[in-house]
Amino acid sequence: MNLRPLRSLHLVLALVVVGCGSAAPSVAPGVVEGTATAQPSSGLPAPRSAAPSSSQAAESSLVQARFRVGSEPLHLAVADGAVWVSNADMTVSRLDVAKGSVVTIPVPGFPGGITGDEDGIWVSMNRDAGGAPGRSVIRLDPATGAVLAESAVGEGPRGVAFAAGSAWVASGLGASVTRVTPTGETTSIPVEGQPSGIRAIDGQVWVARRTETSLVRIDPRTGDIAGTVEVGERTVWLAGTSDTLWVAGWQVPTAFRIEVTSGEVTPIDVGAPVYPGMGLLDGAAWVPAGSEIVRVDPATATVSTRIDLGASVGDIEPTAEGDGLWVLLPYTGELVLVQPAD
Repeated sequence: MNLRPLRSLHLVLALVVVGCGSAAPSVAPGVVEGTATAQPSSGLPAPRSAAPSSSQAAESSLVQARFRVGSEPLHLAVADGAVWVSNADMTVSRLDVAKGSVVTIPVPGFPGGITGDEDGIWVSMNRDAGGAPGRSVIRLDPATGAVLAESAVGEGPRGVAFAAGSAWVASGLGASVTRVTPTGETTSIPVEGQPSGIRAIDGQVWVARRTETSLVRIDPRTGDIAGTVEVGERTVWLAGTSDTLWVAGWQVPTAFRIEVTSGEVTPIDVGAPVYPGMGLLDGAAWVPAGSEIVRVDPATATVSTRIDLGASVGDIEPTAEGDGLWVLLPYTGELVLVQPAD
């Protein structure tokens, strides 16, 4: 089996071998430094309780590195040379890809979605510290992890996208999407149906909704709802290109391919209910389904590859170089780097 070399991985593994040879990174007050390792992390459950079969061994060889992050990691974003992870223990983890170091950053609530660029990392506060529905989004300094600002949004914010120089926050309980500029100005757009997943795709903001069967498209230049696309099922998360949208069904083992021009919808059985989150690599959708990440061929809309990671799979994003996948394992507290076979 031939594997493409991962450029970012070379630096990660070099740090693991050298260890103490590099200086400790500077971190913001309250940030707890973590441990990076290319082996299963200490104190975490073993990926499998029994010796792997030959097929499982082949699959596990696709995992290039493992990093311990916070408890029950939820969502991830790749930005400014780092991988950012929101965790259910009121923290955000930052993996410096070049150094292979992980830091854990306390945040003022239970986070939901996360996105950003070199100017800021945006994190929705899905619940406040007391467990009540949250009503804000925070912006972190991408260099230090310090909280730069907190802005009010609709109740129960979940997904966050970045488009046209602003963050866009989907608030399920608030029936709204809120645009937040870097200076803190906010504009609320009414969106019914418990908006959850949100993505910036080809210059447009697309929103999946838990209680409605259509996607909503928002024009970021005007902030107006520019159209809807009927899926036929409730949806929770999405990804896409200018030509094709990929959407996860809500609490069903189904993903959907949507042709943007024709509006044609093709359902795909991925074998297990989809955890919120999916990513694209080389034009193909990768979907988290049970303990597997599932590749859906973009031409045929059929499952072409299954990789069993031995534990429930969460959010998926491609590496910055587009030569691998970052995958969350919520119940083991891990971020893993996967290189699918050619």
